[in-house]
Formats: sequence, structure tokens, C-alpha cells
Amino acid sequence: MRISRRPALSTLAALLLIAAVVGCGDDDDGEEETAATAEESEATQSESGAEAEVTTEATESETTAAETETGPGSAGIESNPREVGGFFTLDDGIAVFTERPADEDRTGVTENAIKIGKQTPCTGPLAAISFTAQVQVLFDAVNEAGGIHGRQLELVEGCHDGSPAQGTQAVRQLVEQEQVFALSLGQSSPVEGAVAEFTVAAGVPTVFSLMPAAMFGEPTEPLRVSGLPPNISIGRALGEYARSEKPDARIAIIYANDDFGRSILPPFELLAEETEVEIVITASFDPTQVDLSPQVQQAVDEDPDFIVIEAQAPHALQALGVLRNQIGSDIPVMIGVAFPSIPAGQEDADGVVSVIHVSSPLVDEPAVLAAKELMESNGLEFNNLALVAIGPLFICS
Repeated sequence: MRISRRPALSTLAALLLIAAVVGCGDDDDGEEETAATAEESEATQSESGAEAEVTTEATESETTAAETETGPGSAGIESNPREVGGFFTLDDGIAVFTERPADEDRTGVTENAIKIGKQTPCTGPLAAISFTAQVQVLFDAVNEAGGIHGRQLELVEGCHDGSPAQGTQAVRQLVEQEQVFALSLGQSSPVEGAVAEFTVAAGVPTVFSLMPAAMFGEPTEPLRVSGLPPNISIGRALGEYARSEKPDARIAIIYANDDFGRSILPPFELLAEETEVEIVITASFDPTQVDLSPQVQQAVDEDPDFIVIEAQAPHALQALGVLRNQIGSDIPVMIGVAFPSIPAGQEDADGVVSVIHVSSPLVDEPAVLAAKELMESNGLEFNNLALVAIGPLFICS
């Protein structure tokens, strides 16, 4: 299963969100053009009838069109599309408001810059999958193209060890001391879950959080935009695959004991209730745990038909190594959302079944090739990990 067939890189989605909020003008010069278009449309539809009636209807149509028009230039800012890196386009003319809200919060936005914070596990098991360098390359490309309304994007990183305690402190520093406008591409699920209420209360948007838990996947909070599909859909897809291979499949699940890992359980539990599929064991581990040998052995002891591993890439690779090399088991393995961040060439990963939520770095698609050229021209290898770094910035097209 693939979430998108032909992705087009959309840093634009996040950047235009920023542009819409921080760069809107307060004049409404675009209304005249909109009204004229509405009047022509109304006149065409009214081939008969009194002239006064046509005029009245056209006027009502003009008002509606002026209120609902949201295309480039509609807020009075001239459209100025410009290509960035060959795979996405910026346009300052795309805006949300026709005039600035009187009570808007401009924290993190100056005349010259927009500060974006990113919480990153710089130490601990998750440090191996940090992709701050790739994100910085994207920001640099935007800045070289003129930034957002003349403002440069400034990336501010908050480092921690992946634990909620350190992560919360890092995020608080980004919000309270660094005064960032928004948070984006946070990499630690325990941290994202721990700070979710704090960031909402502080009025700080969290854009493209790398947390597939339901709290980020459901549109219940306008200040949160997930960068990954929810684990509910991923788990359901993996469960249906197992059932298609063996209708009465016995499944063992190894998962991180946090919001990210636990969110893989409900779809499998529902599948077990509705079908002959059986969950023989669920073995959890602490996200700061380095060796998953005990959990892997517990799963193997139950003699399952499949083992599901819902863990970040370093943990998943370590568990695979234990399963294949230490225990010597060839039980089929399914890995959830973290699999695309496992570097290519890992022998232990051969035969693993997963859900790809971004494109492969090996496909011959314009957006992927352009992203590859940008990364390599900046001295970065374009592999699975690099693609995951920009994956949440892809949208279906």
C-alpha cells in the first residue's frame, strides 16, 4: 500500500501556511477584478429577464465571490510564483486574510525572519535518524528564492535524548526563550505527546509532526498538522496483509511503550475481534531501551506466523538483528511507519513488509529526482533517511 503514487514536494504546504498568517496585507484591491468576473458570469446565465433583476443578482454574486475568493492575489498581495529547487513553488500572493486580525500574534516573526523550531533527539538511540541537515537545506533553498514575503526562514533546533523529560525542556526553551513562530518536523513521539497540550496552550502551531498517533492524525486541533498517516490506517493495512496471506494468522506485536507505539494496537485488536486472526502476545519496551532481545525472544516463544515491530528505525533494526542473527528465526516481519527511514542495503531488512508513506528514493519521478539533486549538491546522501526528512512535505497530486 502506498499513500501517494506521484508525490510533489510541498514544503509549500507549510510555507504557505506561514505566508498566509504572517505576510498578509490589509488592502483589498483584488475585489474589483473578482466582482467583474462574477458580474460577467451572472450576466451570461441570465439571457432573459429585466435589466434591474440581472443587476441585483450580479451584485449579490459579486459580494459572495469577493468573500470566498482565496486564490493568488485575492488578499491584495501581488502573485509572484517562483520555483524552488525545481520541485515546488512559492507564491506570496496566496493568503488567508484580506486584512490583518487586530489581535494577531506575531511572536517569532520579525521584519527580516521567521523562526521555526525543531525538537530533535541529538543523543540516545534515536540520534541515528536525525535529519536536521536535510531540513536546513530546504530552508536554505527557500531563502535563496527570496524567503516568505522577504523574510528568511530561520531553523532553531532544540536537542534532547528522546525522553519526555529532556524533550519537554527543549521545546519549552524553543517556545519561551527562542520565541519561535511554529514548531515543525519533531522527531521524538514521546516528546511530541508530552508537549502537545503545552504548545496548544501557548498558541504555537506544530506543523508536520512526525507522530502517527491518533491525536495528531485526527483534525481535532487546528494548531496541529501531522506529517504522517495515523497508525490506525497503517496497522489496518498490515493486518489485512497478514490475513490475506493466512486467514487465521497468529501475530506477535513488539511496540514502543509511548503514544506512537501503542497506537498500532487498536487496528490489530479490531481485526482479531472481526476475523480469525489471533494476537498471541504484545511485548512493549521503553523508548530509551537499547537492546530489545527480551521482547524479541518473548515474541518468538509464542511461535507466531508474523511479528509486527512498531518502533523507530534504530530499535527496529536492532530487533531484526536479534531475530535473524542471534535467535536465527525466519519468522516473517512487518514494520510500521518507521520502516522507510531504515537505510537501504540492510540485509536483515530483506523480506520485511511495510507501508510506504513517502516515495522511494530510487524511483524515476521528477519531484524525487529534483530533491535528490538538491541534497547531493549540498553534500548529503539521498537515501531512505533523507527522503523521510522531506517526506512529510510531500502531498498527493
